Amino acid sequence: MWVGNQLGQDRRQVQQSAVTGDPSLTAALLTNLITNAIRHNRPHGTVDITTTPSGRLIITNTGPPIPPPSSPA
Repeated sequence: MWVGNQLGQDRRQVQQSAVTGDPSLTAALLTNLITNAIRHNRPHGTVDITTTPSGRLIITNTGPPIPPPSSPA
């Protein structure tokens, strides 16, 4: 359910990609990444899911950046 959000798509350059791995674990991984991008976004923000020609998956949002890990003292 998408309460308070709009779900849209921009399919300018749709290309198929193959993923090697356990289908259930791959689905769980993608669900987790996309859910986190939505959850940690700003109100009325966007989530972009793109791939590179080499097959790299990139999920970005318009929310605040993840802070760098702190160094142990």
